[in-house]
Amino acid sequence: MKKYLPYLNILGAAACWGCIGLFNRFLMRAGMGAANIVVIRNFGGLVLLTLIFALRERSVFHVKAKHLPIFFGTGVVSMVFFTLCYFKCQELCSLAVSAILLYTAPAMVVLMSAAVFRERITRKKLLALALALLGCSFVTGVWSGDASVTAAGVLFGLGAGFLYALYSIFAPFGLRHYTPFTVVYWTFVFGGLGSLFLLDAGEMRTVFADGRMILVALGLIVISTVLPYLLYTNGLAKVESGKASILACLEPVVASFVGILAFGEPVSLMVFLGLGCILACVYVLRGTKMAKNKEEKTNVMRVLEQKKLAYTPHTYPHEEGVAVDGVTVAKSMGFDPAQVFKTLVARGASGQYYVFDVPVAESLDLKKAAKAVGEKSIEMLHQKELLPLTGYVHGGCSPVGMKKLFPTVFHSSVENLPTVIVSAGKIGYQLEVKPADLMGLVRAETADIIVEN
Repeated sequence: MKKYLPYLNILGAAACWGCIGLFNRFLMRAGMGAANIVVIRNFGGLVLLTLIFALRERSVFHVKAKHLPIFFGTGVVSMVFFTLCYFKCQELCSLAVSAILLYTAPAMVVLMSAAVFRERITRKKLLALALALLGCSFVTGVWSGDASVTAAGVLFGLGAGFLYALYSIFAPFGLRHYTPFTVVYWTFVFGGLGSLFLLDAGEMRTVFADGRMILVALGLIVISTVLPYLLYTNGLAKVESGKASILACLEPVVASFVGILAFGEPVSLMVFLGLGCILACVYVLRGTKMAKNKEEKTNVMRVLEQKKLAYTPHTYPHEEGVAVDGVTVAKSMGFDPAQVFKTLVARGASGQYYVFDVPVAESLDLKKAAKAVGEKSIEMLHQKELLPLTGYVHGGCSPVGMKKLFPTVFHSSVENLPTVIVSAGKIGYQLEVKPADLMGLVRAETADIIVEN
């Protein structure tokens, strides 16, 4: 069940987004314009998250200045600009056409993810994408013949889809450095402040004179804004961007059922056909490429068992044979990158080979490493030499179980950890073990061998 949790997070986010109409309709009937609704969602979300994290998780307030452009992308570009384009499309085209143009986003995410993250465009993805678009077309009623289209509206609709898709591209860059909570918070910092230029204070005061509308606005902020962004970003940390965007196509289906149940809109066969397509899409994507199960053992695990050393196995999403950077691995498993170590192999000036293990977010200092092993200098081993020498491929190299036991040095921070996580000898697999047990097994020493920040 645990390995499906990221998918459930994304589907839950889509369901929450699908409830937006429930709150928007009450606010619009009370006289609230679309621009002010954007302000309520974005700035209201920022206020709520600030209060929550001030009490529970103040670490989210700290990010590096060099990473702020990422959050400008997720907040201003993917929240504010997207909303403006989408509302403009709704003015120029029918709601059905606007919705189907918006849901070109998954196709854009799949293509951009292939270019940016080297995610493979597989048959399953293409089939799921086709099912998702077909399902959205059924739900939105684009086949009913009542759709109205203008050239400008199509451009704004495609623009909305593109900007909507960019969240699934920008956010993973943030997730390489920060937790999902931090990414969501700084998205709302930029999105919330950026939306203030849309504020019509007079209109908002008039509508909120009715206290019931304040409760509706709170529902919009909590249920259809903050919660889905937290769920989606948390899922995005462990699911490929393309797959996540396709699964989010559940949103228009939920929106249709909200209209039927809450506002008495007529039940249509097309809605159920659309739901069937979306469920088929979820079924197609259900088997992400993860380690088959936690019980599958690698040679490293067998070595530990033979030595009667306790360990905990972990897995993370990956493409077959493709290495995943260490920080992403740590975030995918929900661990602090300082606790997850990567294994590096180097050659000294004498010709001797050495193994160095350092936290995944750090870099090996070659001068310090050479001093630690008594060499004049060392150089990193080329990737093509790794497999013949150690028996491991890049991205799946472990300090345990190499073809030969080489002198091994861990960064000294390992001594302060209750457990350390290293590769289990295969891409997609990691194991957690006590530092003393691991270092005793490979006869490792410790030293300060990382580049100072």
